Amino acid sequence: MSSGNPDPNPFADPRFSSPGNPYQAPAFGMSSRQQLVALVSTKVRAPGIALIAVSLLGLAASVFNTFYAVAVQPPQLDPNAPEIVKAMQQGSVGPVAATVQGLMILLNLVILGGGIQIVRFQTRIYGIVASILSMLNIGTFRCLLGLPVGIWSLVILLQGDVARAFDAVD
Repeated sequence: MSSGNPDPNPFADPRFSSPGNPYQAPAFGMSSRQQLVALVSTKVRAPGIALIAVSLLGLAASVFNTFYAVAVQPPQLDPNAPEIVKAMQQGSVGPVAATVQGLMILLNLVILGGGIQIVRFQTRIYGIVASILSMLNIGTFRCLLGLPVGIWSLVILLQGDVARAFDAVD
C-alpha cells in the first residue's frame, strides 16, 4: 500500500502533500502573478457573461423596435386614451424613433464588447464603461436588468485584486 506518498490517503495528489502551504506557486508550477490572474479571471467571468446576456437581450429588442419604427404605419389613436398613451404610440414609429433605436443598437454593441473584454480578461476600462452603460440603458426598460448586472460587474472590476490582475496581464 506504500506508493512513496507520505499521506495516509492513497488518492491524495503528491503535489499537495508538501509541508507548509499546499497552494504555494511551485506546487502548481505557476508564479504568484499567474495564480492571481487565474483566480481573478474566474471571479470576473460571471459578471462578464451577465453583461453579454443583458446586451444581447437589449440588442434583440432594439433591432425589433428599429424595424417596427420603420415598417409600421402610424397607429390610429384612440380619442379616449390618456395623453401619455397617445404620445407613446406616436413616438414608437417614424424616423425619430428609428434613430433613437439605432443609437440603442450601438449602445448595446458597446456593452456586448465590454462583456466580451471582461470574459476574455483583456481591457478593464472598457469593461467599466460597459458596466456603467448597462446601468444607463433605458431603452424599453432594459435598465431593470442592466442596473443590477452593471452594479455587480462594476463592483467586481473596481476591486483591488482585480485591478492588479488586469494590470499584470498587460
